[in-house]
Amino acid sequence: MKMNVLGILELKSIADGLIALDGMVKAAPVSVLKAEVVNPGKYLIIIHGDVASVDYAMERGRSLGNRSLIDHLFLKNIDEQIIEALLKKGPSMQHEDTESLGILETLSVTSCIEAADLAVKTTGVTILTLLTGNELGGKAVLSFSGTLGDVEDAMRVVVPFAEQKGQLYRNVILTGPHADMRGFVYGN
Repeated sequence: MKMNVLGILELKSIADGLIALDGMVKAAPVSVLKAEVVNPGKYLIIIHGDVASVDYAMERGRSLGNRSLIDHLFLKNIDEQIIEALLKKGPSMQHEDTESLGILETLSVTSCIEAADLAVKTTGVTILTLLTGNELGGKAVLSFSGTLGDVEDAMRVVVPFAEQKGQLYRNVILTGPHADMRGFVYGN
């Protein structure tokens, strides 16, 4: 099954997150891409499936976790690069001569995933990593590469988006990153 519909719930209570997750998977035939505790005491749920199933499961999850809901997202036609990054497969190829590297750090996982999808749909950047794990203290980090113009264009799209949501923590552009940076960006 092609995973092009995502549902994301970010909750401030682990118990409410587990209740929401249970209700979501009972409500509709969805697959859980991620369900985990994210410090400091948040719970992250990412599901995928067909449009109707994800929509129904998300409705159920929001209803059950409403009092603890931090953020949520129902995203159709998500770019495959986002799925690969969430599954930590990384890009299909590592660019040996990356001209520029963009890094966006957000205060929530949901806003970072949505920003990543906006970046690839509106510019020519390639998603390198999308870090959403527990070790980030509830934040998320997106890294992408491309020409300097593409990376700047992506930043012009994602920074105002993250600011408007009140989720921007930091953003940087590295021009001509040193070859040794690849191992740190790709996690090699």
